[in-house]
Amino acid sequence: MVSTALRKAGLCAAAAALTILAAVAASAGPGASLTILLLDAKTAKPISKTTILLITWDEKGVARKLGQATTRKDGSSAFSFTEPLPDRIGISYSPDEVKNCSDTAFPTKEILGVGIVAKNNCDVGRTRVALQPKPGQLVTFASKISPSEKLRREIP
Repeated sequence: MVSTALRKAGLCAAAAALTILAAVAASAGPGASLTILLLDAKTAKPISKTTILLITWDEKGVARKLGQATTRKDGSSAFSFTEPLPDRIGISYSPDEVKNCSDTAFPTKEILGVGIVAKNNCDVGRTRVALQPKPGQLVTFASKISPSEKLRREIP
């Protein structure tokens, strides 16, 4: 009796896993969408009005643009796709707007399936904010470039 219950539970878990994998595979095709949430590395508050470029690379390492969007007031930017997504996607920002504080390339299936909260590489010794990943969402961190820093970059 116990082995029958365990077998049924195992079959249910396997069926659920297959359903999730099928949903992830389907979402990676045409019509897929994902959201990028850009947070301040020091405060974990949303960064708005920042241009995000979504890219991928071919076999030779040449970058190809997938999309471009500006973050909204809540720090998010949405991307929708009409073609199948690559295995990995990358993000880039204007160096005049923010300094990147997270990795720049991520596995597409993981973003769509369970979501990713990137490591905050600029948050050294500060209080960490616990964020839960959401399917279809990539959370990244950056630091705003101050006006004085912009000016210093312009002066040779």
